Amino acid sequence: SATSLSEDLADSASHWLHHCYPNVDELAASKCIDFVQHPGETVYVPNGWWHNVVNLEFSIAVTQNFVGMHNAGACYEAMLNHDCELAMWWRDLAEASGEHELLLQTMRSQGQQVT
Repeated sequence: SATSLSEDLADSASHWLHHCYPNVDELAASKCIDFVQHPGETVYVPNGWWHNVVNLEFSIAVTQNFVGMHNAGACYEAMLNHDCELAMWWRDLAEASGEHELLLQTMRSQGQQVT
């Protein structure tokens, strides 16, 4: 469905920074890590951490999501819940590469139901 400009802006990082961030209560703020990343620095955001990025000037960002044996089950479950077709593609890819059994064993050991 089409969204209005005001809806798009309300969902932007800029809107969050200017309208939501100042209203974060002290308890929530005490659990936040707030910093400025400088040129040449790398930031690692652990799997499952909510985060917000606001570019203070023109920037180029390179991001990558990492799926390893430690979080394969959680990633697969999230894909099944969000995009079953993607989950099946990922599983087929693992099977074609010969990693399928190891992936399934890992997911089962993490308590994941594998279809």
